[in-house]
Amino acid sequence: MNAGGHPLLQRCGDCGTVQEHWQDRYCTECWSRNLSEFESTGDGQLRSWLVYHRDFGLDSVTAPYTVGWVELREGPQIACVLTGDLSGVRAGDAIRVRVGPDVIPWRGAPPRPQLVGERR
Repeated sequence: MNAGGHPLLQRCGDCGTVQEHWQDRYCTECWSRNLSEFESTGDGQLRSWLVYHRDFGLDSVTAPYTVGWVELREGPQIACVLTGDLSGVRAGDAIRVRVGPDVIPWRGAPPRPQLVGERR
């Protein structure tokens, strides 16, 4: 995943299933190893969200911040930090997800890309 781009997903070359976990070695539907990565559109719909009122030590976000559960157009559902104007946010709102800066999710963990979503 490149910062500024869209999340990478996997597609099975045998049955066409889009993987929800892009680092799988096997297709979750047919167990094929014929998987290829592709960049998602980043377009999706907000399914749910939660506002955190406590800092958890992430350098990239400070409380309060909002985490959304977004169903991507390609099918998988992912969590991302929601940014921008969130007044009047509702389930079903159109969201564009992109890859943000790397964060360390907890002490001692390797850095990983943070997913960021904005209302469209």
